[in-house]
Amino acid sequence: MLDLVTAAAAAATGQHAVDVPGIGIDLGPLAQLSASLSVIEPPTIACGRANDAAAVATSSAVALDVGAKVLDLDLGEGLRTKVELAAAVRLASAEGRLTDVRCDPAGITVDVSDGLLTVDLSLEVEVTLLGAPVVRGPIRVTGTRASSGRAVIDIRDDADYDRPVRVGQGSSGLPELDVRTNALKVLGLPVGWLLEAILRPLLRLVVNPVVRALDRAVLTPVLGLLGLEVSGADVYAVREPRCAVPALRG
Repeated sequence: MLDLVTAAAAAATGQHAVDVPGIGIDLGPLAQLSASLSVIEPPTIACGRANDAAAVATSSAVALDVGAKVLDLDLGEGLRTKVELAAAVRLASAEGRLTDVRCDPAGITVDVSDGLLTVDLSLEVEVTLLGAPVVRGPIRVTGTRASSGRAVIDIRDDADYDRPVRVGQGSSGLPELDVRTNALKVLGLPVGWLLEAILRPLLRLVVNPVVRALDRAVLTPVLGLLGLEVSGADVYAVREPRCAVPALRG
C-alpha cells in the first residue's frame, strides 16, 4: 500500500510550519487523487490602493487543496461513469481587504471576514450509455466566510503600528453553505435549475440558520471552555508599505 501514496514534506519553510506540496494516491479506476497541504501560515501582508484587488491579505491555519478523478468505470453494456473533483478547504482562515486610507489624521480601514472553515467543492459528473450522455454537468458546493467586522486603525504615533486591532464575529465562524447545479443535465434536459431551485432555499432557510444556531449555542461555548479561539483576526498597519517588490505567496 505504501507505493500508492507519495508525499514530499518540508518543515519550517518560512512560509508555513509544515508544507506537503505533493500527495498522490492512485487507486486505479476508482480514484486518482492529488493534493497539497500546508499548516500554520505566518502573517500575510497586502499592499495596494484602497479597494484594489491587490490590497487583500488572506491567511489560514490549515490549507488543503485536492484534485481527483474518481469512479472512471466501464460498467458494461455501454455504461460508463466519470467524476472529476476539485476542492479547496481552509481551516481557521481570515481575509482582510483595505477599504480606506486617510492622511489627516493618518490611518487605514480594513474589512475583515473570518471563520473556522471555508470550502469550495466542484464536481464534474458524466454518465454515458452507448456513448450518449445520461447525466452530465457541474455541481458546486461552497461554504464562505461570514463578514465579521471592520478594523479602523488611526496612526497618532509610531507605537500605533505595533498595536493590533482585534476583529471577530463572536462565534466559531462555520460557513454559509450554497450550491450550484443549474448547468446539470439529465438525458439532455436542463434539470439542474430545478434541483438548484429546491436546494438553495433549503440551505438558506433551514440548514444555514440551524448551523448558525448550533455554532453560537454549542460549538462556540465549548471551544471557549477549552481555551480555543478559531476565528477572528489581528490587523496591523505597516510602517513602510512596499508594493513593487516580488513576493512569495503560499
